[in-house]
Amino acid sequence: LILTSYFYIYIKRKQFKNITTKIPTIFGLPFIGIAYKLVPIKRFLYIISSYFEEFNTSTYCAWLGTYPVIVTIDPDIIKTVTSSTEFLSKAEVLYNPINKAIPKGIITSEVSTWKHNRKLINGYFNHKLLMSLFPLFNRGANTSVKRLSKLSNGGEHKLFDLIKRVTLEIAIEATMGVDMREGASENYELIDLFTILMERIAEDAACSTLGLGFLARTPDYYKSRRSLRNFMNKLIEERTNNNNMSKVEEW
Repeated sequence: LILTSYFYIYIKRKQFKNITTKIPTIFGLPFIGIAYKLVPIKRFLYIISSYFEEFNTSTYCAWLGTYPVIVTIDPDIIKTVTSSTEFLSKAEVLYNPINKAIPKGIITSEVSTWKHNRKLINGYFNHKLLMSLFPLFNRGANTSVKRLSKLSNGGEHKLFDLIKRVTLEIAIEATMGVDMREGASENYELIDLFTILMERIAEDAACSTLGLGFLARTPDYYKSRRSLRNFMNKLIEERTNNNNMSKVEEW
């Protein structure tokens, strides 16, 4: 069994040799790659970004389990991939965990659905709409400054957690129209729920490269997923009823 496994990984790495010989590649440990370095998941961004500095490159390949993953910050490569009519299929090992938590979403939908939905939502990213969000972005920046000023008494602080929280608040209000200001305590729990779910999804994706994704689906994963789904269903129902009432009044 061990020999068969080694032969499998040898063949797989050989298949991708034409790529891994052209760009810096981190192989990591056999069968594991660098997946073990990404747990706890809070280290993920630090580990991923460290290789850009180590290899002095904007693109590299890293093995996660038995999967080679191209990591890039090169704008030309990103533009080529995102605007391509060929590179549309998603890596199942990375996107399945998202689909389990947030099924039938825009991010995880199949090619045919994604292409159709993308055309529908393109209109929402026009210049006028984006400009209308600037007051929200400015308010988020002011909130960050206010919270950071409270930490100016010395000592070490988890700045990434603070920045992440403010970013989530802005994203939730911008995409769902939910009031996330300091006084809106009834919606503030959403931040904690989203934080838990996103961390578990990231852990699921990292562990899935080793076939151990189920370890990330803890009780708080299911609790946060259920709570967020209930909230979204309630929000959709409220917005639908409000729209219907408006139509009746107009009529």
